[in-house]
Amino acid sequence: MSEAEGKLEQISAQLQPASDTPANKTTALLQVEERIAKANSPQEALVWTQIRGELIKQNEIIKEGKQKRLIQNVQIWRRISVSVAALTIGLVFFSIGSTKAGLLVIGVFLYQLVPDLAKEAFLGRGKGDDS
Repeated sequence: MSEAEGKLEQISAQLQPASDTPANKTTALLQVEERIAKANSPQEALVWTQIRGELIKQNEIIKEGKQKRLIQNVQIWRRISVSVAALTIGLVFFSIGSTKAGLLVIGVFLYQLVPDLAKEAFLGRGKGDDS
């Protein structure tokens, strides 16, 4: 089996794309599929099939990582925009004489800025609680 692993390392070194563009990833995948089709033995086809599976798995992991970063960025910008809007509305309420409403909305502004750990400490919620 060490011979097959040596082949895997040698072949994967040959298939390293120049950059991480989607075109290079698909060309590497196409090259592997061509080599599966041109395999001389079932063992060689098996090795190429394993390499193809690893390439597909790596592509999925990369896509999931990008999606998670996008979701985190959207959450950060949502939190910032809600905070700024609440501060502005709270200050407007406070300045026109509605002090209770103004202080309430400014409280929403502060609540958006408080880290999650402080929210857990003050609200007494655990990580597993959904309520």
